[in-house]
Amino acid sequence: MQEHIAVRYIGLKPRKLDTVAGTTTVWHGRGDVQLVERAAAQRLFEYRQVWVPATAEHAQGDAGLSEVQPQEPAADAPPGEQQPLSLHERLKIAIAGLGSDGFTDNGRPRKSAVVDALGEDASVADIAAAWNEVQAERAEQAAAEQAAVEGAA
Repeated sequence: MQEHIAVRYIGLKPRKLDTVAGTTTVWHGRGDVQLVERAAAQRLFEYRQVWVPATAEHAQGDAGLSEVQPQEPAADAPPGEQQPLSLHERLKIAIAGLGSDGFTDNGRPRKSAVVDALGEDASVADIAAAWNEVQAERAEQAAAEQAAVEGAA
């Protein structure tokens, strides 16, 4: 059984989907804490401007869940229930988890690899839209990392 680590989101988005480690984890605003497997947490912690380990004051009880309430709960979801992820969000997760063989020579995700990872069919347009967002989020995270490095120098 994998050990889980409490990860605190410190970014600025009201809702953040993990597109770095390929989990289905969603943080609901700055300060939210979610449990992820240790290997995934280590990948997330590479982006220190976005995720940090949760301290005891941030996490409560054995579950390691945040005391911070979600900033944007789904209007039609009963309290305490998580809304299913949209196709777009599932595509982003599938793309983020692809290995190098899942991409074309031009660096775009292969439809067949995405569909295999997703477990259902998706249009080329949907895959392209998700890929564009994954790239934008990665660029934003890289810029935040670079700013942190330059600020530390």
